Amino acid sequence: MNPVRSHARAKGASPEDLGGATSNGMNPILSLIRLYRRTTLWFRSAQVPGFTYTTCKYHPSCSEYAELAVLKYGTIKGSWKALIRIIRCNPFASGGVDYP
Repeated sequence: MNPVRSHARAKGASPEDLGGATSNGMNPILSLIRLYRRTTLWFRSAQVPGFTYTTCKYHPSCSEYAELAVLKYGTIKGSWKALIRIIRCNPFASGGVDYP
């Protein structure tokens, strides 16, 4: 465990202040990311137009990157890093392996 976070937790900071999970053990940002991934998977399997892409330019995909970033850096910094990654994902990007 990060010594700064454990020290802050000992001083009475809530998990939300530390960027971690909420009191019920689930981060709402992670819940939204996972809901997005399940929804797009369903749309792709139903072959809805606009959701039929087969591959991403980056590995991991933007939603996987967002989940990893939130888990690694916390809600605020992880969400910021995910937003920057989504902005980088454009038709002119070269892609490649990019972990948070």
